[in-house]
Amino acid sequence: MQYINEAKRWQKLAGIITESQLSEENLDEGFKEWLLAGLITLSTIAGGIKVYQMDKEAETDRKAQTEYYQNILKKSVDKMDDHKKAELGGAISDRTGALSIAPNSDITPQQFSKVLSTYADNYIKSYPNQFSVNAKDSSLHWKFEEAPLNR
Repeated sequence: MQYINEAKRWQKLAGIITESQLSEENLDEGFKEWLLAGLITLSTIAGGIKVYQMDKEAETDRKAQTEYYQNILKKSVDKMDDHKKAELGGAISDRTGALSIAPNSDITPQQFSKVLSTYADNYIKSYPNQFSVNAKDSSLHWKFEEAPLNR
């Protein structure tokens, strides 16, 4: 930009272009710079608004999921015994690969069952949208499993 303006100044001094032509070109360049700055500002504002809207939607969705857990799922989860929760925790872990026992571990089956049960409780709280409750018998259903989980 500096070189172009310097070249225009020399052309004016040499009489190749007039003062009015130089002024018009400077105005055009100034307008283009102003317009570009305005467009950049608008796109930044629009992008910020979109991120804000996405944050609000995620917050609203998370609130709805928490309410769904508290008002619907928790009742069925509370009715499940530890054995059924451990079975669910095992099924979830098999799918997610979250839990495993090291070959040289000295954890007892009862201890690991408790770990699986706790894992199921935490997973349901974290991902309530993956679960539903059967209206007939209040059994809990995981969307990745076909059979009811608390008969």
